[in-house]
Amino acid sequence: MKKAIPLLSFSLFISFTFPCFQMCSDASLLKRRHQETRQLEPAAPSKTEQIKPTHLWKEKGNATQVGWDAARAEWTFTTYEIALKSFQIDTVADLKERGTYPFLCFTGVVLFTVLLCYHAVRQRFASVFRISLINIALLVTAVGLWVYDKTLEELQQLKWGFYMVFITLVVLAVLSSFERRNKKHLDS
Repeated sequence: MKKAIPLLSFSLFISFTFPCFQMCSDASLLKRRHQETRQLEPAAPSKTEQIKPTHLWKEKGNATQVGWDAARAEWTFTTYEIALKSFQIDTVADLKERGTYPFLCFTGVVLFTVLLCYHAVRQRFASVFRISLINIALLVTAVGLWVYDKTLEELQQLKWGFYMVFITLVVLAVLSSFERRNKKHLDS
């Protein structure tokens, strides 16, 4: 189990490259797409024309599906990309906006993961436990802020990379807690 903790801590850096968060919900993307197509179409359909609803989930080769996938990919970010967005803050006035705090939380997660790896290699399990809890708290805070700002409208916006990072941090916290207890029992 002692070898699993450094392995899991370094695997976080790989998990950071997976899709983490989609900034716009599918409903918001649909509204944007509908507004764009409404501007291109005539104001009112003729009486002889029948209005057919567009279903976005048609077969893969459909141009609508390809456009839908491209829009999703444009608005989906990895943990690294979200963390780097906090470096776009130029002035103190930018810090007063609530929308920047989740990005700062993700920057903290990436920076604390560097410390986590260091302490995992040095087998300082109490520190690994604390840093894992700090990272979990930062992730939960970022999601809470996105829910409060209504950036996170659906849970589908949280992609599988977010869950991988979260679960890895929880497993690290549990394993380091067990190792910390074992080390205390061996020392006494």
